[in-house]
Amino acid sequence: MIDTRYIYIGRTTSNNRLVKIGIATNPRKRWQQINRSIPGSTEYPIAYFKVLNAQKLETALHRKYKLNRRKYKGSGATEWFALGFFSRLWLYLIIAAHGLLLLLLIVAVVFSLLITIIVMV
Repeated sequence: MIDTRYIYIGRTTSNNRLVKIGIATNPRKRWQQINRSIPGSTEYPIAYFKVLNAQKLETALHRKYKLNRRKYKGSGATEWFALGFFSRLWLYLIIAAHGLLLLLLIVAVVFSLLITIIVMV
């Protein structure tokens, strides 16, 4: 089965270098859980994209940034990373590109089906 969940990136008001990289079926609901689990600061999503092989991508990103991992509080405490500006920018681009790949795949499949239907008629 194809894993098409959301990869999300989030931040916290308590530390402007911390970035959370996670996976969710419903990122809005997940961020409500995260924010409620950490008193004294506000946690909020920056971006989320529906991607193919979401679990593999999340694991790869966690491995890539493992030296920057920071234990944080609340739900998903081990998925926070201290990243500089360019690392955060690169992370956003990687996840956005994976989201666009899924979109292109869907468009290609729909286009192929339409062409097949037209040729058969």
